[in-house]
Amino acid sequence: MQAPEAVAGRVAARTSERVQRVLDTLAVTDLVYHHLAFTQPLVDVLVRETSRQNPRRVIAIGPNELLAAVLIDLGFDVDLWLLDGLPLSDDLRSRASRSGQLEEVLARPADILADIVLAPYVVEAWSAEPAATLQLLAASVAPGGKLIVAVRSPDELKRRWRRTRGPTPDDMPPSPVWPRLQNMQRLGAAQLVSAGDRAGLAAIRVLRTTDHRAFLRTEPLSVSRWGSKTVGHVAKRLIPAIRDCTVVTYARSNLSM
Repeated sequence: MQAPEAVAGRVAARTSERVQRVLDTLAVTDLVYHHLAFTQPLVDVLVRETSRQNPRRVIAIGPNELLAAVLIDLGFDVDLWLLDGLPLSDDLRSRASRSGQLEEVLARPADILADIVLAPYVVEAWSAEPAATLQLLAASVAPGGKLIVAVRSPDELKRRWRRTRGPTPDDMPPSPVWPRLQNMQRLGAAQLVSAGDRAGLAAIRVLRTTDHRAFLRTEPLSVSRWGSKTVGHVAKRLIPAIRDCTVVTYARSNLSM
């Protein structure tokens, strides 16, 4: 019998290969291509978490071009809820049932519930108490379905370093190929699990992950700057507590909510 780690490693590699293959087919400028490649680590994780649920219908809230394209490539029935301020292809926009500011997009539950609702960077951008936000998102999840959220970690390496220099604004998310959402609150893994409990959601999987590569390939870097970025990225791979992002998969534990 194969070790679970080996199986998980092969699944991750296959997912990354598929995401890369889709990325290479996108009709985007070189700059957008490299920014999408920069964000691929989070896209890999979200695609892998979605695929393991074997869903039929997926709602993706505020996806970037790469995440949306991969979900469609996998053959899912994908409903896109697009957020203002993010340029996306006409093909993806034609698949969207909603678009606008975050408040408009989340104003009501989905007309057709989904097996998976994906919400990257949404929970910390909503000013309500996290349990209420999770309940709002879960209202679009079909019975037996899953809610998958990605949240920037308050203890990720860059934020830790910035705290040593005094108060500074967050740069969330890490690339302009994601919607530019305001960081309203900082939520760690324990807070997300606790908020899920209060919302009638069971956190069935909590992953600490990096949400971007070490550096943008088009970014001019000195040798020392390249070295510091590379060392920092290696440190995040070795120490989960300082990784950029927490991805939580919730199951509806209370169908009457």
